[in-house]
Amino acid sequence: MKRLTRILIITAFGAFVSCGGGGTDPDPISEGWGFFSSGQLFEAHTSFVTAVESGKNEGYIGLGWVCIDLDSLPESDRYFGIVSGDSLSDGYAGWSAVLWARANYAGCITKSDFVLRHEPNYQFTHRPAVNFQDLQWYQASSYLHQGNYSQCLLKIQQLDNNFTTDTNAANAGDVLAAKLELLAGQLKKHIIQ
Repeated sequence: MKRLTRILIITAFGAFVSCGGGGTDPDPISEGWGFFSSGQLFEAHTSFVTAVESGKNEGYIGLGWVCIDLDSLPESDRYFGIVSGDSLSDGYAGWSAVLWARANYAGCITKSDFVLRHEPNYQFTHRPAVNFQDLQWYQASSYLHQGNYSQCLLKIQQLDNNFTTDTNAANAGDVLAAKLELLAGQLKKHIIQ
């Protein structure tokens, strides 16, 4: 019910903005990220819509992140997809988490690889707790879901180089899942819980 309420609010808010409720700030991108960083999601949404309407593609990335926080993953997926050709790490980082949450594990791995290849020590400027370790965790979890235990182990070892297990053992999936759960608790900063 809570998710449905959020989606209805987002939809109503989007209709309001498209009917002229948006602001006219000369720098809606900066304003939007300021609102986003302070947790003012509806204000951030308005600023990013204004940015998009003025031709600034970064507004779509902002909208994608706002929709993550508002639990509107299909909309977030759509916004990140619109600017995929711009190849911006912040967009691909958010998109990888959305794809993971939507069980598109191959997409998650690909988007995370893009960010980690271009910025091995990636950190999201507008939420510094989100960084390359989150992307590594999403990749490890995605490999686990795909049944690729050896790749899952390699990604886990990027987060904990002392961890090892036999990926051919009958209980390998359970061992890897338990380790990922433990790591999730230690990181305490995943983009999507």
